[in-house]
Amino acid sequence: GQIDLEHISDSDQQTILSAAASMIRNTVAENDAASAIGQLGELAQATVDGVFITVKRGDSLRGCCGCHGKPVRLGGAMADAATRTARDPRLPPVSPSELPFLNLSVS
Repeated sequence: GQIDLEHISDSDQQTILSAAASMIRNTVAENDAASAIGQLGELAQATVDGVFITVKRGDSLRGCCGCHGKPVRLGGAMADAATRTARDPRLPPVSPSELPFLNLSVS
């Protein structure tokens, strides 16, 4: 079913953030971000009108990519957004040494 990422339970929000973090870590380690989709459980198949993953180090943007405006499955859209965010062409790629210092959000 369709979900609104602005109005989900705290538990679902934590699940989504945890999966997004795994997807970013996988991408930085040169692994497939999609391998973390299973962490979402049934949320992976939920339809959203878009999803963005934003990564910051302190106040500095390190990446922000996603999609909007069309219905997509959350799991696949998050994996795609995480891969592009970690390698945002506007910024240097996220490095493994930065991972402990990053904050991320999913919207």
